[in-house]
Amino acid sequence: MRFRIPCWGILCASLFVFSTASASTISVPAGGDLQAALNAAQPGDVIMLAPGATFVGNFVLPNKGLINDFITIRSAAPDAALPPAGVRVKPSDAAQLPTIRSANSGSALRTATAANHWKLQFLEFQANPG
Repeated sequence: MRFRIPCWGILCASLFVFSTASASTISVPAGGDLQAALNAAQPGDVIMLAPGATFVGNFVLPNKGLINDFITIRSAAPDAALPPAGVRVKPSDAAQLPTIRSANSGSALRTATAANHWKLQFLEFQANPG
């Protein structure tokens, strides 16, 4: 028995492979432009923030439209230096975490309207001044 794959099936499979093959890692060093990295990120990308670095601002997670894959923001520390899944972060892990904080009374990090599929891992958020 022979099966026939419709052309649209091949097209969908090709688009899936093409869209997942473009995922990349965006490294943001201490003093780097976190907002530019957030704006440039595409579905499947991982934004790696330098461990121990502090990013000060009022950052916005932009709406990337209807996407099916997460954009991850996380510490650039190696996985072996971070707690495994299901284990709480301890004060002794702080040196491995980047810090995000606001310099004013606004939020350090917020989402644009309808933003979705952002994943945050191994980040420290500090209180606003005052």
